[in-house]
Amino acid sequence: MIDGKSYIIYPFKRCIWQGTAGNLFLVRGEGYDDFTPLFTTSLNTKPETAVMKYKERTAIEQTNKELKSYLGIEGNYFRTKKSNYGYIFILCLVYNFIQYVRLYLTDKSFKEVFEELSFYLLCKEPPKCVSQLEKELESIFGNVGSEGSNKIKTWLERTMNISGAVIAE
Repeated sequence: MIDGKSYIIYPFKRCIWQGTAGNLFLVRGEGYDDFTPLFTTSLNTKPETAVMKYKERTAIEQTNKELKSYLGIEGNYFRTKKSNYGYIFILCLVYNFIQYVRLYLTDKSFKEVFEELSFYLLCKEPPKCVSQLEKELESIFGNVGSEGSNKIKTWLERTMNISGAVIAE
């Protein structure tokens, strides 16, 4: 019994797994049909310890998958190793900050906190490209609601060929 669950464990002492010597444990927990191979290079490891470390590792890997998914680590293709490390460092810093904020916002998931923080930062300090876009849109939306010619309507009529009939297929 490990953490209140029973496991079937077959130990293979001092075996070679992919060119490395260690202990191999085949483990099957409650509700599982297949055995999971757990390999450790520590020759004195007890089967219970190997299972506990595997369970801890699973939680860490799940956290890493969350991190990669939400923060977009998988899509980075920097040319140098140093810039990759810097990128991952910044993302991990953001991840740890969000996890810290979640301590005080217990009813929110990681994704919700991340999205709300992103929205807050975009409102507080928008990127420079937003101000450039704002200038472009100002020329289009400049006199909306005025009695003069409506620039939006004029622009839309010029750029879109609007027909009088709508055909549904």
